[in-house]
Amino acid sequence: MSARSRRIVLVMIVLHAAVLLSPTRAVELGPQGVVREFCQLDGMGQRVSILGWQQIAPLVSWSLEPAWDHVVLISGYAVGPFKPGEGGTPMVGVDYTDVGQVSAFGFDTAAQLETLRFELQPTEAGRWRINGPPPPPHIFADRADIEAMRRSFEEGGLNFIPNALFVWRTMRTEGWDVPFERTTDLPSGPGYRVVDEPAVGDVVLYLRDGDPYHAGLLAADNQVVSSTLNGGIVHTPLATFTGEVSYLRLARADRLPIAEVPTQAPAVTTPAARPTPVARALDRAPAQQRTPASRISTPRVLTPRVSKHKRKRQPPSKPVKKPGRKTKASPHPMPVAACTPR
Repeated sequence: MSARSRRIVLVMIVLHAAVLLSPTRAVELGPQGVVREFCQLDGMGQRVSILGWQQIAPLVSWSLEPAWDHVVLISGYAVGPFKPGEGGTPMVGVDYTDVGQVSAFGFDTAAQLETLRFELQPTEAGRWRINGPPPPPHIFADRADIEAMRRSFEEGGLNFIPNALFVWRTMRTEGWDVPFERTTDLPSGPGYRVVDEPAVGDVVLYLRDGDPYHAGLLAADNQVVSSTLNGGIVHTPLATFTGEVSYLRLARADRLPIAEVPTQAPAVTTPAARPTPVARALDRAPAQQRTPASRISTPRVLTPRVSKHKRKRQPPSKPVKKPGRKTKASPHPMPVAACTPR
């Protein structure tokens, strides 16, 4: 066989493998194939990557991926057989071998065998998609940079701010002294209490199998603002994220000392019974969190404004002229910011 023929055969093999591994191919294989493809992409970290979402989207029914504040590290998984669930709903179980979890608090080693059940639904095109609520990302441990992940959960990134961090920063910006907690720990933490009748400013929790998986803030009736991976900070109807809904309110009305309130927030000295509306803090969301509405299937994306510190500058001094005597102007010191290279 000539060298040219060998190259052609090699290209054909690569193309065939790409077709077999593509999301479209997995969808055509049926429910079990969809779940297998989802688990493989998830294990490779595609659910915590903005670019990777393009491969995940055809496999799932939810349009917005939560900006997760933790991930589960695994050493492997096994996809079970296709079985009918309650009411005949197609179900596929997956057994994960967990190694631990990574969050803003570090790496928690908790090896265990975890079983998740995925519910699927057929589409009009005769394909299958996984229904929400979504589980947290399950990433292969040998592909994870634990320290880089921990920093991203603690500080956020250029186009990413974890949902729990977004809620905490907004509360702090409004002057409320609350401890930072992961989304799953918010109901049991000391900062909030569960309420039945929600009000503007309350925390909205979305649950999967009784455990919170996503958090946002109630900005108006039937309007929630939250942080997502593929949409940035978005303003959506309450039912955009699936699962049971729970509401949290500040357990006590303690405000930060004025010196500790972030500079973006106006100084507030009079405590209130509950948080003021979050609209002002939402308008001050970082500009890098914006995402064009054409990129996501949500009603609209919040358009934040970046606040700027106002500096009162003194007019430059002018030389004082006296008859018969020449004087030089005394130099006026420039603000530090004006001397800082950008």
